[in-house]
Amino acid sequence: MDPSFHEIRGQYTTKPKQRASPRSSRKEPELDLRRNIYARALATPPRACATTRTVLPKFFLTKFKTVKDPEQDKDWFVPTEVSLTSDGSRVQEEMPGPGSHALCRQELFREFSVAGSKYHGADKTFGKLRQTRRKPTGGKNPLWREDMDSYILKLLRGHITQCLIRFAGMFETAGRKYIGKSDSWEDIKQRTSIGCVLYLGPTLDQAEQDTHESARRPLPPPPGRLSMMELKDDKMETKVPIHDLQVLLGQENVARLRDRKALFRDGATFVLAGNRTEDLQMQLWRLQGYMATQELDNPKKPENNAQQALP
Repeated sequence: MDPSFHEIRGQYTTKPKQRASPRSSRKEPELDLRRNIYARALATPPRACATTRTVLPKFFLTKFKTVKDPEQDKDWFVPTEVSLTSDGSRVQEEMPGPGSHALCRQELFREFSVAGSKYHGADKTFGKLRQTRRKPTGGKNPLWREDMDSYILKLLRGHITQCLIRFAGMFETAGRKYIGKSDSWEDIKQRTSIGCVLYLGPTLDQAEQDTHESARRPLPPPPGRLSMMELKDDKMETKVPIHDLQVLLGQENVARLRDRKALFRDGATFVLAGNRTEDLQMQLWRLQGYMATQELDNPKKPENNAQQALP
């Protein structure tokens, strides 16, 4: 038999080589940026604050739209945080359509009602300069909530609390390790591929045990504001933020976490990991910025002792 027969026949029976997927052909640094929540936040389109005229990526601002109250026949400014899901399942897209943006800073909204402040009464003119040629961004003379600063804080805290309850439930029922408990800072350093560290603080029983009985393993001390932890292994070196939930969420929401899930009742420090927690990590970072106290007119100026690297 002609030896070229098998060679020719094999050309039509051999499976074609699979093409490399677009994802696998990407460069590794590009993949790292796509998984980096801070790079994603910085890559959002720039927007200008309607009050301070500061231009920042949209992630660092809050969008306001106007909603009509049918009972009072009045228009009210509504922040985009109302679109956050109440069950913590996911972050919905912000309200579509035109609107006005403001720095996502509690201090700014508080100064709207502080006599003598540079931005006192800014709520009366907020959004009026942000007009489009086709139609204005809101109704006629929309109203501003006097408690807007605490209202947005409540929305952010409530959403983050629900997200933590949801991930804790997935850990308890299905063993999904999106959130895990740690006994000390050194224990956390032994872990790899974590997104951030959560400090919940000791319970009353743990605090009494640590104070009166000189526990063998003392509880981790509370971190400073915007603290970072350095993680090292054979392949990489990175830093992750430490969020003090007692400060960010308040005692009421901390008590709610421990009341709803057993995971939080006997632990002081926890870690978040996995792509599914990225939205929650971004909301924690957003809440950190919202509660910051640095100068409003110089957002790039860091706070004193803003970053404290734990040993």
